[in-house]
Amino acid sequence: MKDAMIDAGLKTPEFDTNGFFRAIFHRSPEFSLATTTQKKAQKSTQKILKILMQNGFVTRAALAQKTGLSDGGIKKQLEKMQKEGVLRRVGPDKGGHWEVLK
Repeated sequence: MKDAMIDAGLKTPEFDTNGFFRAIFHRSPEFSLATTTQKKAQKSTQKILKILMQNGFVTRAALAQKTGLSDGGIKKQLEKMQKEGVLRRVGPDKGGHWEVLK
């Protein structure tokens, strides 16, 4: 295991046998949870935009079901896209629709 970690350019794992056996593996410095989260958000945004380009009258609940995101996650993404000028809401909450601008 130590050799494999060194070959991968990672720090060697630490082993602790003080009462329990514990192994500590160190991640690559390039790995970042923030980067991973940002990539997921970008994919979610693209999914939402694709659905809205096909049907601007789709509801938030339907978007949540089709993308696998929560209703709150959809709301957050829609608000973000509106602030960025990518989306625009036309008409009221009931009976209105979404326009994809970019």
